[in-house]
Amino acid sequence: MFKGTKRFPGNYFQNFTMVNGGGSINGSTTLDMTFYPQACPSKHLAALMELEADRMVNLQLPEDQVTPELRVVANERRGNENSPAIC
Repeated sequence: MFKGTKRFPGNYFQNFTMVNGGGSINGSTTLDMTFYPQACPSKHLAALMELEADRMVNLQLPEDQVTPELRVVANERRGNENSPAIC
């Protein structure tokens, strides 16, 4: 989800959070959902929501970037499925 859109290409999303107050972004997958926690100074919240809205509608998924990400998600799933703490 951090690969960019036509309007905000490449690493724009990560760069935005770091330039504007040292915010943080991440993504994680559990058994039943994927979530994207974020933090940034409140004065940048409107701009962050604009970025989020754009990536939720216009995310670009080039094949050469999707294949490696599928492996990452598959590894996360394997880790969750093999965890003794998860019933």
